Amino acid sequence: MRDVSCRTLGVVLKEARRRELPNDLLVAGTPYDLAYLRNAKNHVEWSEWCQILRNARQFLTLEQMSDLNESFFRSSFTAVGVIARLLFTSRDLFDWICKRQVGGGAQLFGTAVKPAYEHIGSDVTVIRLEIQEPHEVSDEFFWMTRGPFIAMPRLVGAGDAEVDMTIEGRVGAFRVRYKNKRGTLASLFRWISMPFTARAAARELQAANEELQQRYYELEQARAEVEKKVEERTAELSTALAQLREAQGVRERFFGNISHEIRTPLSLILLAVSDIEQRAGARLDERAKTGLGSIGDAARKLVRLVDELLLLAAGQEGKLALHREPSDVAALVKQLVAAWQPAAERAGLGLLARVPETLVAEVDPVAFERVVSNLVSNAVKYTPGGGRVELELASDDSDLRLAVRDTGPGISDELSQRLFGRFERAPETRRQVGTGLGLALVRELVEAHGGTVAASRREPVGTELVVRMPKAIRRDAIVPRQELQLGDDVLVNPAATATRFDPPGESLATIVLAEDDTRLAESIAQLLAERYTVHVAADGEAAVELVRRHQPQLLITDVDMPKMNGIELAKKFRDIAGDKLAPIIILSAIIDLHTRVAGLDAGAVDYVTKPFDPRELVARVAAQLRTRDLAHRLHRAEQLSALGILTAGLAHELRNPANGIVNAIEPIKMLLPPELIAPETGPGQLLDVMRDCAEQIGFLSRQLLGFRNGALVLEPERVRDLVQRSLGLANKAFVGVEVRTQLAFDGEILCAGPLLVQALTNLLENAGHAAGKGGWVELKVRADGAFILLEVTDSGSGVPVELRERVFEPFFTTKPPGSGTGLGLAVARAIVSRHGGILDIRDRPVRPAFVIQLPANARYDGSVAA
Repeated sequence: MRDVSCRTLGVVLKEARRRELPNDLLVAGTPYDLAYLRNAKNHVEWSEWCQILRNARQFLTLEQMSDLNESFFRSSFTAVGVIARLLFTSRDLFDWICKRQVGGGAQLFGTAVKPAYEHIGSDVTVIRLEIQEPHEVSDEFFWMTRGPFIAMPRLVGAGDAEVDMTIEGRVGAFRVRYKNKRGTLASLFRWISMPFTARAAARELQAANEELQQRYYELEQARAEVEKKVEERTAELSTALAQLREAQGVRERFFGNISHEIRTPLSLILLAVSDIEQRAGARLDERAKTGLGSIGDAARKLVRLVDELLLLAAGQEGKLALHREPSDVAALVKQLVAAWQPAAERAGLGLLARVPETLVAEVDPVAFERVVSNLVSNAVKYTPGGGRVELELASDDSDLRLAVRDTGPGISDELSQRLFGRFERAPETRRQVGTGLGLALVRELVEAHGGTVAASRREPVGTELVVRMPKAIRRDAIVPRQELQLGDDVLVNPAATATRFDPPGESLATIVLAEDDTRLAESIAQLLAERYTVHVAADGEAAVELVRRHQPQLLITDVDMPKMNGIELAKKFRDIAGDKLAPIIILSAIIDLHTRVAGLDAGAVDYVTKPFDPRELVARVAAQLRTRDLAHRLHRAEQLSALGILTAGLAHELRNPANGIVNAIEPIKMLLPPELIAPETGPGQLLDVMRDCAEQIGFLSRQLLGFRNGALVLEPERVRDLVQRSLGLANKAFVGVEVRTQLAFDGEILCAGPLLVQALTNLLENAGHAAGKGGWVELKVRADGAFILLEVTDSGSGVPVELRERVFEPFFTTKPPGSGTGLGLAVARAIVSRHGGILDIRDRPVRPAFVIQLPANARYDGSVAA
């Protein structure tokens, strides 16, 4: 927003003109010229105004700026001063200049500066000027303002003011002392109206009193109305609370009913998996066995989750009852420790138990088993490798005490208070895969036994969870026994490193998949790896590193992940991906509208909910990659079209004088004595330099003319002939380089032969220079369905992933200055594009390759023939 009036620059412009300084000195780094700045009606941006004053510091000090502005103010307002002396005092002037929004300062500096002022006595005003965020701080502004504050009282004939200025960051404080001389007309008017002043003052006081009484009456009415509304709102909230409690009860009952219905199909799934394993297990390949195992594991996990939800729903409704009987809880704990020992070993943990030989208590053994299992599961998940998990079972006269300790990162006091709530989980930095129901179920079962459970932090590290239960029987209603067992669904060590999945044939794109459920991630990766290269990350931070390393063409991410969630990952992806048009697909079980909108705002172009149909996901990925490819084509077409218009005329103008120089050099040599133009002489060397430079200009002009549009003349060309001509033209780049060719296709292709040879020659020359002496260049030609592929690979260091698109931009080059024009690859891509083809860099099993993909049968307009 252009806030600052050009009037404020008048003194600087005048001084620069007086000193005859260069015209571009003041406007350097701004989009303005001096003519624009000299028009007092114009305005500039605050940042550009600050830049102009910084430019002025090259010939003015801060004190000089203040003095010049003081002189300028004094001389520029002489006529105004005549009127000001009649009407205003010095204080009136400072009131006007500092008034917000409408004052003189606001008219000059708009919203960039916020003024505030305070009158102290009759002859001192303290003014504070604050530069508002996000405008940059400018000491020049405060010094430029100081001058007018000194000269302002002169407008009313009071002489200069004394100004003390201090600057602290964005705030400049000015203490201004002046003579508060009253204007002549104002004094005359005061003398004449003095007899009427007392009566007028009495009327004003009476009116003010009546107005205050009216305001008091209105406030009393408003207070009564507010109190009435508060009472009504309180009643409404009480009714709403009752309705909410009733709705919660209905929801819990519905949840319990639907959970029961879910168990039936899950049981059928488990039965079907078991039957397939028994009947056809020997005939299944490894991938089928793994997939069948994943089905069974997922179904068992859902059965366990439904069990937990049913128990929680029962506890919420006060219907949770236990079947208590005398049980040897010491034996139960020993059995559970033995069952968890393999999982702890896989996680690199020590699992220890201090348990008496026998300890009998009257508990529900199934519920007690679930309590111990969930506590151990929680400890194993959150303890890093090399740590230790300990169980201790003890008792006194009335209670038994079970403690589970770990050497993990510990918990905060705040988390310990809410740890046993439903769906509560550890912070993002240490969260593992889970539902957040395990400890909530522990609390429900322990409290149903009449006990308590608590969590606390251990020193120096670790967490301790302690369960206390009475050993005595308490007569409760009996419910049917549920088969509660230790599940194997706990993910002890989620994949900490990424996994790569490659397609059996050519990779059509590179995809990064961020998913913290390793089984699901592997299934998705195998599904997409039929056509694409897929890199899998178990969390958002690992995905960021994969994006930096591989610069994928597409990102698929879950939302709820440890360390960094999918929304944050999507936001970062745009900044670190080399391909700014690479799409993002969010794949999540979270279906609420807020999360969907947040994902799309973060840059995602699609949102797929779990569970999903595999065919739908494959189709969405293919569609997004096609859209990306189309966007790249349009971007390249627009870029080349604009550049072609710009460069065509320039190329013509360059080529003719270059040809004239080249053609004139030989006649000059013929006219000069041979001994004068020998290679070792100065004139001879100068003529050689002139010829080389002219040829370089001619070469550049021919490159530029390659961007011109024109109808292509397409004729059948044998691929072998195109390859041989290209190799011959690129021969100079192959000195000391081994050239390999593999012509798996040697048919004819419809093309503009000279142009296609130029494109292929550019690729071969680049490859030869990259390989260098002792290296190799390989050219492969093969058919792939409806396309012909020409692939150029070399033994050089390769193009960095982040530059794979930039190398095709006109004038971009990685070669040293003077070694290339940066047009070779851009021209090659333009030629291929006009043939209806694609030129890009693609990953191959050994090394990336420059690939020209052309339709096997093309019409003159560049489209593929039917």
